[in-house]
Amino acid sequence: MISGDILFNNENQLSFMELKHLDETEKIKYKYHYMDKNKNLIFRYDNAQHHHDIETFPHHKHTTKNIENSKEPELKNVLNEIHDKYST
Repeated sequence: MISGDILFNNENQLSFMELKHLDETEKIKYKYHYMDKNKNLIFRYDNAQHHHDIETFPHHKHTTKNIENSKEPELKNVLNEIHDKYST
């Protein structure tokens, strides 16, 4: 398991966790929770066993407005998304 928090220059924060068996390609459990400096959700990727109606179940993305289909992300892709869409 690896987990941590990354604090960005704009004071936004990414809290992440990955649980993985080293012999498997998919993660057992993960979350990438990106929030603003007031701890308000910007987005979160996870594979919690809810939202059964999502096509990519159990993988999904929470946004401030809805739940979206999502493939299992990699930390580097989440960081690229933050850089490309949310850096100022």
